[in-house]
Amino acid sequence: MSQMTEAPALEVTPTPVETQGSKAGDDKELNAAVAKAMENMFAVNANAWAPRMVVKFKIECPSGQTALVKHLDTLALLEFDLVEELDFFTRKLFPANVDAAGNIEEAKAQAEENIWGALKDPEKRRRFLDMTGKLMAAASVDPIIVHDGVAVKTEGNGKKRTVFGYELSSQEQIEIWGKPVEALPVGNAVYSGYVDFADRMTFFQELNKPLGLIEPFREEQAAVLQDMARSEGHGPETESAVGD
Repeated sequence: MSQMTEAPALEVTPTPVETQGSKAGDDKELNAAVAKAMENMFAVNANAWAPRMVVKFKIECPSGQTALVKHLDTLALLEFDLVEELDFFTRKLFPANVDAAGNIEEAKAQAEENIWGALKDPEKRRRFLDMTGKLMAAASVDPIIVHDGVAVKTEGNGKKRTVFGYELSSQEQIEIWGKPVEALPVGNAVYSGYVDFADRMTFFQELNKPLGLIEPFREEQAAVLQDMARSEGHGPETESAVGD
């Protein structure tokens, strides 16, 4: 009688489905993570969309005058019709060269040549003074700056001279702008035409700084300074002390 041989044991390889089943715990964690990511994908970022905050900061001018100003965003610049003129003169004042490595570098000598070359032209000079006047009026909190306008006046000898609104008579103001220059409000206020060129340049440069480089002015600083002034006997409290 022939002997029966025992069949060899078969090695069973798990199917892909069975293999996935063995990682059910991992799948649950992955699915939970994906669901959480989807939930957070369109969540409101409180740091991105929030009520617009007005950032105020101080400007120290070469003349010794200190001004408290507010940072102007794009909407404010549009409101005061400043975007195109700012863009034009910013490129004149801050031209950028590209070096061999493709990096942007400032060309200070070229910037000075560009701006002084532009300001030799009476009309471009008027545009620059008009733009900086509007910019200072829009940004200045204390003192209040009222833009009085800028015009090019032709003298008897044919020479063209840049003049500010406050230098013109009421009749001349009406002839040029169709209305007289706005009167200064009571209190700490000046015409933009009063501000000398060096101080204008400081306003222009400081107001063009990125917001991240600005050191905000806190309102409580004014109260502290006023208390110090009173305790040291420097005279009565005045609004002009704000930001000094």
